[in-house]
Amino acid sequence: MADTHSSLTIGFDGELMRDGVVDINAGACSIILIVPEETPARINIGGGAASIEADDGFEQLDGDYITLSWTGHGGPELEIEVTLVAGSLTLELE
Repeated sequence: MADTHSSLTIGFDGELMRDGVVDINAGACSIILIVPEETPARINIGGGAASIEADDGFEQLDGDYITLSWTGHGGPELEIEVTLVAGSLTLELE
């Protein structure tokens, strides 16, 4: 997914039936990612994001942000790759 808008909100609600990989490439914009708390998710951030804000329910692991359900889940997982140049990223749990 590539975006040229000034802001973008993406929600990952619904039941995760199999592994998923999402690539997000954006320039100078604001991105909000909303992930259900029970979804095993890992967010890798590349580029030069000016600011990153994450809800308290996210932890950092090897430079990535993970939901608490990422560790030891044994089921499908969601990997999100974000490349953001000079923008801001907000990670929210639902």
